[in-house]
Amino acid sequence: MNNHHPKIVAETQKQEEKIGEIDNQKEYRKRLIRWVVNNNQPFNVTENREFQDMMTFIQLGMHIFSADTVRRDLDESFKTAKNVFRQQLQEAPSHLSFTVDKLKYTTLDFCILSGSHTGVNLLQRFLEVLQEFDITTKVNV
Repeated sequence: MNNHHPKIVAETQKQEEKIGEIDNQKEYRKRLIRWVVNNNQPFNVTENREFQDMMTFIQLGMHIFSADTVRRDLDESFKTAKNVFRQQLQEAPSHLSFTVDKLKYTTLDFCILSGSHTGVNLLQRFLEVLQEFDITTKVNV
């Protein structure tokens, strides 16, 4: 690299710095989403003046993402995790067991039911969730 023209060397260094910044931004966004989810923060927390002040104190000139960006990243992260979980369920070597009244293990879905919470309504919505995860053949109903 030292044998190259100084302008080429400088341009190459700028490009490498930009790549590093992009990687850091991706990691920052991933960690921001994890913090929002694990601490039950609102999507617009990044638009809070005190949050912005804290972040720029930590790193001067840090780019603060909008609530829309946080929401998009969270939606994308959820879709990715859901697809991974869906695949794991589909590849399970045996039948699956479910309960609709305890939140002890992994939750497939939170459902809003139309009408009363009868067994028929619960079953109908449960079957829709099984279809969404493409695991109806793994469950004996």
